[in-house]
Amino acid sequence: MVFPSIPFAVFFPIVLAISWALMARPIAWKPFMLAASYVFYAAAGPTFCLLLAGVTLANQLAAVLISRAEGERRRRILVGSAVALDLFVLGVFKYYSFFVGQLASTLGHLGLGRRCRCSRSRCRSA
Repeated sequence: MVFPSIPFAVFFPIVLAISWALMARPIAWKPFMLAASYVFYAAAGPTFCLLLAGVTLANQLAAVLISRAEGERRRRILVGSAVALDLFVLGVFKYYSFFVGQLASTLGHLGLGRRCRCSRSRCRSA
């Protein structure tokens, strides 16, 4: 489900309205928002739910470690590590294709691009 689509145009207002109604009751609101997030990710592809599960577990583990940490310095390191992990995952999934494409284009212009060993009529990588 991409943002400028009819399914998202239906999904978002429903989730927003229910979220707004449940916000005063965190015990119901948090699981609802988690479920809505999984539905949104599942619409893009079921494998993305595994990614979301991994990030969810890593952040939950970080929250537990932060709450048990003794000392402000240790807490700051844990918070910074959790944020860095989240930004890394975001960067990989959001920008990986862009950077790989730019690198391939630059290498191609420098004559260092990928070479194809097949005949030109069949070649798709040249």
